[in-house]
Amino acid sequence: MVAVDQFAVVSGTIPSSGNFAITHSDITTWSTKGVMLLVISGVKTDDSTGDDMRVSYAVLDKDGNGGCWAVKNVDGHAFFNDARNYLGTPDGVFGAMIDDGVGLSSAVLKLGFVSAGTGGPTLSVDLATETGFVFKAFLFATSGSGEAVAYGSAGLTYTGAPAAMDLYIGTIGQGTANSITTHHRMGIGVVLGDLTQMCVAHAINRTAYPDPSEARSKIHTDHFGSYDLTGTEDTLLITAINANGWSASQLGGGPPIEQIGLGIKFGDADRTAALVIEDVADDLGGSGDEDVSFTGLGFSPVFVLAGLTLLTADDTEATDATAGAFSLAMFTPDDTACVGVNSEVGTTGPSNTHSFATPTAIVAETHVGQIGYWASLKGMLSTGFECTFTQTVPAPLVSDPQPGKMLVLGISGLPMPPAEVATDVHVEEELLTHKALALEEDVHVTETLHAVIAPGDFLDSDTVTGYNARGESEAGSTGRGGSEAGGQGG
Repeated sequence: MVAVDQFAVVSGTIPSSGNFAITHSDITTWSTKGVMLLVISGVKTDDSTGDDMRVSYAVLDKDGNGGCWAVKNVDGHAFFNDARNYLGTPDGVFGAMIDDGVGLSSAVLKLGFVSAGTGGPTLSVDLATETGFVFKAFLFATSGSGEAVAYGSAGLTYTGAPAAMDLYIGTIGQGTANSITTHHRMGIGVVLGDLTQMCVAHAINRTAYPDPSEARSKIHTDHFGSYDLTGTEDTLLITAINANGWSASQLGGGPPIEQIGLGIKFGDADRTAALVIEDVADDLGGSGDEDVSFTGLGFSPVFVLAGLTLLTADDTEATDATAGAFSLAMFTPDDTACVGVNSEVGTTGPSNTHSFATPTAIVAETHVGQIGYWASLKGMLSTGFECTFTQTVPAPLVSDPQPGKMLVLGISGLPMPPAEVATDVHVEEELLTHKALALEEDVHVTETLHAVIAPGDFLDSDTVTGYNARGESEAGSTGRGGSEAGGQGG
């Protein structure tokens, strides 16, 4: 079975001027039906913590639709935490960064859309009074009956999404189009075709000195979006997905929740998406590298998007130190990336905020910029994925182990048709030469394949179910990750 849906994760640095392309060799149909989620960090170098909490989330499709958010919280300000939001839509801004100054803010980076290539988009650097920001991007492309669109601010209804879409990924906040406002409000939400929806909400108050700095954060297992700055929560619930888009309702009395997002209808009819909450223990990797399996998805994913937190309960708002940090991870079997921000909670002195970016798969910071948990991707399993945790982190970073929770979106590979398994006498030879198995010599691979390949096992272009990227079986993991809640749609 030849898959038509394509997934890739790309890392790079924004140039100081001119045009630049964000492409990947695994993507070949982006110019026909492609979308991108672009995350720009406030740091200039991977695996380093930069002063000032700054990050931008942008969405874009092959027709140049979409928009962006940018947020900041100034570091080292003696009088108040200076937090700002920028909603760069619908004026054609597909990536931005706010300055690191105090008080009224301005953009120091703006990106525009130039063209759609087969491997991804070409963007223009339209403004760059500050340069060198690290970016991470998720590229998706499809063909056939598949559809993929991006959109900017759309209120509570949208009529341009794919008909009966399978997946919707959005970033949620509160702001005014093409302007910079006070307060930081940001969330990541996902909705499946069966209306299963979850989000991670994150908000920081712009607090007058000498009041202590504040933050609020929450994982919702039944809403798409949320924010809370004053103790009165506003949430967004997607109520219907229909033939021309979706409808939503806002619960609460605050200003309208704005959103930008990606709507996806898979071109492969047998592809599945699932949402789960996975628990992370606080002692992983304490005595050396430790492999941990996360199996809540129930299938072998070809792409994972995860909101990483130090929260310890679902559907419970946190206002303590655990609320002061948030990271977004994205990975395929071949490429991993993560971007994070943090702001110290409870300080009455100068604000303490940072940004972070890494090619490592899973990294969650504490509110003061230390590392709560750090893990590289070991490989995909038949029911999820496996990560190697360590408490030995790159200098000058410092490990401060904390428990946490991850909101995990997984997209599955494709099932092999039973006829192919039963009738193709060459299937063993083909699998043995597959990239996922060719990376490591193992005299037991042939014997193992005879035992595990059966009708319904999942295969994709770079995945063999039950094996990680080095051809190792999933046996031997500690299994200390735990899935507590979730839903599945297809």
